[in-house]
Amino acid sequence: MDIDTTKPYVCVIGGLNIDLQGSSDAPLVLNDSNPGEIEMSAGGVGRNIAENMARISIDSKILSYVGKDALGDFVINKTKMANVDTSLLIEHSTLPTSQYLSVLDDNNDMLVSISDMRIIDEMTIQDIVNWNDALEQSSAIVIDTNIPVKVIEYVVDNFSHIPLFLDPVSFAKTSKILHIIGKFHTVKPNKLEAELISGISIKDNESMLNAAQNIFNKASNAYTGAKNFGSIAGTFGDSLIGPNQGGWDSNLMSSGMVISY
Repeated sequence: MDIDTTKPYVCVIGGLNIDLQGSSDAPLVLNDSNPGEIEMSAGGVGRNIAENMARISIDSKILSYVGKDALGDFVINKTKMANVDTSLLIEHSTLPTSQYLSVLDDNNDMLVSISDMRIIDEMTIQDIVNWNDALEQSSAIVIDTNIPVKVIEYVVDNFSHIPLFLDPVSFAKTSKILHIIGKFHTVKPNKLEAELISGISIKDNESMLNAAQNIFNKASNAYTGAKNFGSIAGTFGDSLIGPNQGGWDSNLMSSGMVISY
């Protein structure tokens, strides 16, 4: 599906993968076959953000990699059905489509997971150059940290005239972009990621606000949420919105990134 480039849209550069989830009908028995159910769905941080935007009528394009395989066809079709533009996806000739495999016990608690995202490591600066026209015309660019650091650095250096939004993805992957965190218009860390970026341990509402203020001083906007403290938002030129002040919901933020203009 091609989106009319005369209409405002957002480009999302990040992960796209297949989510495979196995759940056991009874307590798991190690070293044996366990009866249960296996579900497959389209996932990936970047892809999910693009879909969430499409669901609130914001046109979006996903810029990522897929393999030339049945799983790639599956995730492309599911993403198209969500009204996300997939025309800029790159098919890798040898590596498989990214997959995330998780195993749940009979209480639906995750016991172990394996992530195979080798394909996204293949993204290069040349890919960004090839996507230049689409990126230059976008109203905003969303990045997740699954993509290589050198690619993220190139984007922030060459597209600083466009609002850049960052989803840090995980504690481990946040560490690789600390040196450029101030180049983003908006960052959306969770509690652990916010602690790493700010250097402040979040133990209560006050420390959460302090951490957000620290991030706020580095980027124009900061949105973060912690399970026990609700969520907060900061906007350049305005006061921080704290827990119980309305306007933001941690469940909404954890499902993706919402952009409004």
